[in-house]
Amino acid sequence: MRLKLLRKLYYSISIKNKLILLICILISYSIVFMAYFGYKSYAYVFKEKATENLKKNVDGLTAILYDRLDSIVKSSGKILIDDKLYLANKKLKEGLNDPYLSNMTTFKSDIEIYLRSYVASSNEFEFMAFRFSSTGDTYFAQNSSNVDKESITSNKDIFELSKNSGGKPQWYFQQENGSVKGIYLVRQVIDSSPSNEEIGTLICKINSDYIFGTAHDFLTYNVQNVSIYNDKGTLLYCYNTFNDDYKKVSYNLLKNSEPNDFYHINHNGDTIYLAYNEIPKLKWKLAVFISSNLLLVDMKKVLITIFILCLITFPVWLVLCFIIYRDIIKPIYILVDSMDKIEKGHAGITVSDDRHDELGYVFKTFNRMSGEINRLINKVYKEKLMMKDAEIKALQAQINPHFLCNTLETINWKAKLYGVDDISDMVTALSSIIDANLDRNNEKLIPIRRELEYIDNYNFLIQKRFGKKISFIKSIDDEALDYKIPKLLIQPLIENSIYHGLETKKGGGTVELIISIEEDMLLIIIADDGKGIDDETLKKLKQSLEENVENQYESRTKIGIMNVYKRIKLIYGNDYGLRIFSEAGKGTTIILKLPFKEA
Repeated sequence: MRLKLLRKLYYSISIKNKLILLICILISYSIVFMAYFGYKSYAYVFKEKATENLKKNVDGLTAILYDRLDSIVKSSGKILIDDKLYLANKKLKEGLNDPYLSNMTTFKSDIEIYLRSYVASSNEFEFMAFRFSSTGDTYFAQNSSNVDKESITSNKDIFELSKNSGGKPQWYFQQENGSVKGIYLVRQVIDSSPSNEEIGTLICKINSDYIFGTAHDFLTYNVQNVSIYNDKGTLLYCYNTFNDDYKKVSYNLLKNSEPNDFYHINHNGDTIYLAYNEIPKLKWKLAVFISSNLLLVDMKKVLITIFILCLITFPVWLVLCFIIYRDIIKPIYILVDSMDKIEKGHAGITVSDDRHDELGYVFKTFNRMSGEINRLINKVYKEKLMMKDAEIKALQAQINPHFLCNTLETINWKAKLYGVDDISDMVTALSSIIDANLDRNNEKLIPIRRELEYIDNYNFLIQKRFGKKISFIKSIDDEALDYKIPKLLIQPLIENSIYHGLETKKGGGTVELIISIEEDMLLIIIADDGKGIDDETLKKLKQSLEENVENQYESRTKIGIMNVYKRIKLIYGNDYGLRIFSEAGKGTTIILKLPFKEA
């Protein structure tokens, strides 16, 4: 049903509006499907690839940081392999009697030159400091002059951290106003002799660029928040393009995440992705955040460009629509208007046929058709009308139905006058049937009870003619008596049953009429036990009904099965009609199916 309504609606739209609708669909398709869905699809693939690469990069960066931190520890350990510090400590313990210590300036210079050789040969350290435990003297070696030596020598936390380390390297983070200003590696130096005596404390300030310099360069996108935290959660390094609101959301996401995995959170219509890993042994955290909006900012620019291009093409489509309308649609409208004029009776209408394309051929064909119609109307049709009028007048002159009825009434009066009641009754019945055919009151529908009166009159005449040879049985639902049906719908079928089925049958037979109501249907059944119809004839009869062509049965009564079938279809539609069942030698059954609506 919906499909029929949509089809009806579609065909009710003019071609001009369909063309405009097509243009709008093309523009919408370009914008929605090509731009939007293309953007969505590509953005999804791009984010998948970007996040996949991000995880790989984070894993790689974690490995690099671990290697560099391990390299720092190993570089700081090289100084412990050399005997220089151990020998210097031994001389300090022997006292100033040692000629070498008679000049402390020389001793200090040698120690600092020794430390400076390590600082100069590596990129890991900004400076080194060594404090001898026996004297408390501290010696420095540095690459720059911006090191505050006093802050180191007076920092008890560093030396306390070293004393409790058991000889293992310890990391110290110098903080100022809540941020890390320097990263130090502190080692307790112990004599390798059996005494395990503490010689001193080695302090190395780490070059931050050596550790974190690759953190930004190694990653492939510059729209990230790259953060490195120590095992206490102190921020050691941060490359951040996020605003404060994003920073807060990102940090909360990190707190609720586990290392070596990938996470995301939605925030203000954006998606923040987190790749989080942990540097082995140290348990430092490497966290990289990416904003989806920033990641796709270039793609959104492309989307806007596509949208603008689609809008620019819109006037081009409108111009194209106008050209098509002027060249194709408008001539079709002219043709339709001319056809409408012919339908209203203006024969001979023509259209301009100066075109030489397909429409020009259609116009020429239309003009020829219009001229032919005009010729037929002016010649053939008028001649046939005159001939038909002459035939009607001739028939009227031969027999006048009203004159026939009046004559039958006179015969009826004479029969009653002389006491011949049978003749009077037969004339009365015949007059009733003829009067029904005359349709004096122009009635199209009559109650079933009146139809039954015509049938009873016809049956009376049949009984007078055939006697007990043909019997008639009625089974009528009382609720159907006042329901209106087309006049003379049943009587021709009963006449058909008698004429074709029972009249020539040896011994006669029975005609049965059944009228019943089943739900919203009125069923009328006419059944006889006559000669029936052979299979081939029945097949042709059904085919004639389906193809709506005349058949042999109309030659007898002028109102036969085909007439009844056509009237039902015309009045009630294709859902209702007539069905025939017959078997040679056993009889025929005709079933009429009509709609039933209570008054």
